[in-house]
Amino acid sequence: MLTIVEWNIVKEIISWTQFEVPQDWRTIVESNLKTKISEENTLLTRRVVARDILMLENQLPFFLLETLYKAAFPPGPSFRSLTLEFIRGHFSINLKLPKDNDNETFHHIIHLFLSCIDPTTNHGNGNSNESSTFGNRLVHDISWIPRATACNEATIRFQRKRNAKSFLDITFHNGILEIPQLKIDDHTSWLLRNLIAYEQCSTDSKFHVTSYLMFMNHFINTAADVERLRSRNIIIDSLRVGTQEIATLFTNLVTNVSNSDDSYIKGVLIDIRKYQDT
Repeated sequence: MLTIVEWNIVKEIISWTQFEVPQDWRTIVESNLKTKISEENTLLTRRVVARDILMLENQLPFFLLETLYKAAFPPGPSFRSLTLEFIRGHFSINLKLPKDNDNETFHHIIHLFLSCIDPTTNHGNGNSNESSTFGNRLVHDISWIPRATACNEATIRFQRKRNAKSFLDITFHNGILEIPQLKIDDHTSWLLRNLIAYEQCSTDSKFHVTSYLMFMNHFINTAADVERLRSRNIIIDSLRVGTQEIATLFTNLVTNVSNSDDSYIKGVLIDIRKYQDT
């Protein structure tokens, strides 16, 4: 918790004047900020801490973190908003708190993260009304989806989606598949692994990240597919690895994972299939 508060102070998102800060907390944070280590080492340390905070096995009850924060900083901004600023700053991912989030209970930080990118609550990209066996079959067998390099032959075009609510915000209208930009670096790939791991072990999972990664894995199969998405500015690569390694990354993320019939992307798949059949 202290790491999240300290990072926001360093980024000048908040200031000490907004808080009635207990002297012992102030001393700890100021001591950390004045530690004489190089800027490079400071950045590296914060990145490691950010990864630790979002490790599935390191999750703490969110109500406990909020209770401790309110006791230490009673007049400050909400701990939820500070947590999101911390995640945005380290993972370059757009996050927006769900509406009426003050009454929503979050299990831990990963649960908060997933709630913020939930495509069925933030921007209406929910399931199709056609909840038929046909739709469920498309969710589990998406091998028919054309690869990125074959989209022109399938009369389907794709482009980067502007003003996407999150990287999950995939839509299809009038033969155009819109896919949000995804920055792939060490942090992003690691974060996706933890999100999908939580979905696989959670009893109330919505499998949104799982569905997204399964779709992208079929859409991207070869180095040529990756290159096509890079040329459209859909994939931004900071790993400095070959395009085939990026294709393999998506495959590894969905190996031996299960999905749900009630996938948020079911409506998109049905629309694509209908478009192909006309």
